[in-house]
Amino acid sequence: MFRLTAQQLLYAFLFMPFAVLFMTKISADIATRITLAAIPVTIAVLFMFTHIPKKCRRIFRWFFWRNITDKRLKDYISARVEGGMIDVG
Repeated sequence: MFRLTAQQLLYAFLFMPFAVLFMTKISADIATRITLAAIPVTIAVLFMFTHIPKKCRRIFRWFFWRNITDKRLKDYISARVEGGMIDVG
């Protein structure tokens, strides 16, 4: 649809209801409704056409794997942790 990938369409369909709700359900002047609806639309466009989701996943993985214990290291690579030093061998 419109030459978008499935992931881009997913982001569009996830954020579209919020923009529609802001435009229809809020009883404020039109400038306020448009401004509030522009927030999820902007986030959707950023997620659709930039690498922000991939960078968010990388940051999340870094937070998850930054404190790797000795057992986890042995499962994934042949390394030892001794006194804060990693011995790969």
